[in-house]
Amino acid sequence: MSFFKNTLFIQHRCNRSEDLKSLPSQFGAEIDVRYHGDDLILHHDPFHHDKAELLVSFLKQWRLGKFVGPLILNIKTEGIEERCIALMQEYQVTNWFFLDLSMPYFVKYA
Repeated sequence: MSFFKNTLFIQHRCNRSEDLKSLPSQFGAEIDVRYHGDDLILHHDPFHHDKAELLVSFLKQWRLGKFVGPLILNIKTEGIEERCIALMQEYQVTNWFFLDLSMPYFVKYA
């Protein structure tokens, strides 16, 4: 078991606050962030997001869970990065990073 001693476990596609109930506090989570109207939502599928959760609702629960692992924001819609950064600051999420940024935005934020 020493192999897993320094391993970081990430729950993939953890796009609902409900998913956090079964997530161990030492795990991290990957979420799929996109926009719909004026809202940032969590959903993997770009077309069938009628039951999507708002990112702000998820962040409220994430903060309460005292999770140790990182929150990974898989950006599904280019151009929402600055709003995501502002929300991470607002909800005091300090252990997080972007995943799948387009090259122009990656260079801009590097």
